[in-house]
Amino acid sequence: MEVNFSTQDGIQFITIAGAINEPEAAAIRFKLDRKINQGRYRVLFDLTRFELKNNAARQHIKGIIAYSLNRGAATSVYGVPPIDWPLLILNDHRRIEVFANKTDAVAYVLKANPDPKGMTFHVPSAKASGGKTEQEIQEEIKTVALQALLKKYEMFQQTNELDPFSLESVAEQFEKNPTREALTIERKASERLAKTREEIKTLEKTCDSLAIKVKGAIMERKNPSSPKEIELKEKNLLEEISKGKEVQDKIEALIQKNISLVTGYKKDVSNTKISLSNKIIETNEKIIKMIQENEELQKRLAEEDAKNQAAFEATLQKYKQP
Repeated sequence: MEVNFSTQDGIQFITIAGAINEPEAAAIRFKLDRKINQGRYRVLFDLTRFELKNNAARQHIKGIIAYSLNRGAATSVYGVPPIDWPLLILNDHRRIEVFANKTDAVAYVLKANPDPKGMTFHVPSAKASGGKTEQEIQEEIKTVALQALLKKYEMFQQTNELDPFSLESVAEQFEKNPTREALTIERKASERLAKTREEIKTLEKTCDSLAIKVKGAIMERKNPSSPKEIELKEKNLLEEISKGKEVQDKIEALIQKNISLVTGYKKDVSNTKISLSNKIIETNEKIIKMIQENEELQKRLAEEDAKNQAAFEATLQKYKQP
């Protein structure tokens, strides 16, 4: 960013190159204010190398040009291609005198009649005064003038002595030449800062209160308040109930199906258990019978074995005799 202030033939030239931010714009406006206070009522902006396509920088330069116009200075701009002129239309739709070259811009500001006051006020006529005294009329004129001034300088309502750049300048001057006035300005700035902080706290509390009220209003707004809204709400509720009933019916059908399946499984398990129990009883009976048969067989074998042993001994005795 590059800024240059120069004077030629009574015209205040301001050359700005690159893009500017908010602090830089405030510094340029502060210096422009000083130049206008010194009687420089013809101002020419050279934006040949200014980054007009930068949205933030463009808003800052438009604010500076608007300030020059509000101060009543004959103001024009050059160095901007005609295709970009629409970018320099002010927010209040005022037209900025833009020229492609320096010569035309200089010619314009030299022919223009600057209005240092830069303000016009509506003065009530005697007929419209309604029998007011001269003093009351003067007070009304002052009130109207003040309201118009505040409206036109809405974005520049700060007191100059409380502006950060003004305070910095006062501090530099105080270092060189201490004065009681600088101390008064410092005190006012401190008081204003403290007051502003209190206002911020009050504003935050107000915002919190408003947020609660807005939330309550939104919740209240959700409740139907007209026959049409009630009818629509009833329709929506019936649709939701119908959908819920369909889902409930599907769930109940699924439950009945599961109950049937579980009942069938229980019956199968019970039949299987009975069948297995019968088979176990039959098997046990067979085992007992086989054990009894085995015992009888063992008994018979033992008897046969005893008979065979007796016969063998008798035959053996027979062969032993001489």
